[in-house]
Amino acid sequence: MSASADPPVVAGSRREEILIAATQLFAEHGYNAVGMRSIADAVGVRSSSLYHHFPSKTALLAAIAGEYGHDYISDHVPILESSDRPADRLRRVFYDQIVYFWEHRLNRDVGLKELRELEANQHETWERIRSDLRRYQTAVTRTIEEGVSVGEFDVDDPRLAATAAIGMITAVNDWYRPTGRLTIEEVASGYVILIIDRLLGARNTT
Repeated sequence: MSASADPPVVAGSRREEILIAATQLFAEHGYNAVGMRSIADAVGVRSSSLYHHFPSKTALLAAIAGEYGHDYISDHVPILESSDRPADRLRRVFYDQIVYFWEHRLNRDVGLKELRELEANQHETWERIRSDLRRYQTAVTRTIEEGVSVGEFDVDDPRLAATAAIGMITAVNDWYRPTGRLTIEEVASGYVILIIDRLLGARNTT
């Protein structure tokens, strides 16, 4: 089944409802053009209720841009650091990354568009995003290095390979369209094969 054109709105807590509504509004109209009243109207609450969950619009932006990636990395770095075979770790993590970041593509889009706002007014969040990305890159690199050391991968420069793999995966959101011939899950499966078997030259991974 193909992914829908827009991420599904998942029922949950009031805070989650606010985040979903704000993400959609920021993505459609831009951060500066959307006020807290518009977000409150979209959720169906009073403006004062928003401040119970978020003290400011910039705090709301920080949650949109920072939490989704932090959650993914916190959940998946331990997988990369586990005792499973390196290829098995990367297959799972890269597959999940493609699907997860497609499902959260609006969060990513908003975060990229508003990097200056985050750096200026939510610097702690901006620094955490950078730290999370470094942590993830390091974990992927070390997993590839381990795979090379045990003869599972054939790579001359694990750091460069990690950068290339992550770059390939990150670029999926730039070209993928759910109206095309492949589902996002099929794209994820195909990319895993390309990266693990071709880019990393995996050996005896079946």
